[in-house]
Amino acid sequence: KGVVANGTAMTPEVLERITGIAQADVAFVSGGHIYIGSEGGVFGEEEVPLAEERGGEPERSFHFTRGDEEFLALAVPARNSLGEQTGTAVVYRSKTREQQVYENLKTVLNVIGVVALLVAGGMALLISFGFSRSVRALLLGVGEVRKGNLDYKVGIRSRDEFGMLSTAFNEMTAGLKEKEQIRSTFKRYVSSSVVDALLKTADSVALGGQSRLL
Repeated sequence: KGVVANGTAMTPEVLERITGIAQADVAFVSGGHIYIGSEGGVFGEEEVPLAEERGGEPERSFHFTRGDEEFLALAVPARNSLGEQTGTAVVYRSKTREQQVYENLKTVLNVIGVVALLVAGGMALLISFGFSRSVRALLLGVGEVRKGNLDYKVGIRSRDEFGMLSTAFNEMTAGLKEKEQIRSTFKRYVSSSVVDALLKTADSVALGGQSRLL
């Protein structure tokens, strides 16, 4: 009596779903003509028919240009139930656009790299400047102590090793000043050996005395 066929109408809505799954543009070609495509007729007259007319499996991949834009395409044969090729499905993407995305990404990465390099360089300069300033302050303090200025204080307020060195230096100069005061005071009245013995036990020196029977 006849033939009953079950199929899906190739509508723009169906094509949109296919392009969403493929993440690429899709076109269906038959008899050398595009009868539906996600971007309309983008192929030249000689491009897809060449793949269709080879017989058997068509050429799997090819490229074409439209204006200044280059495309990469993959041709897949569409066959009927008898195995006869009735057309070609072509999946294609713009090589020019993909390269532009790559170039844009490369530019962004280059900018990020330059900014990171500038930030790292700035931080290195700040750190080195802080180190050199702290070292200069400590050297200046040593020079003042060498001149006999025991009232000099190193004013490093940081909470790092340089701050600890500054605190230790100031405590050292305070101790030296205290011993110098003891030496200059007592050497007027007692011998140098007594002063030296007094300085060795300066921490235990306190006002007071002892009562003894002699």
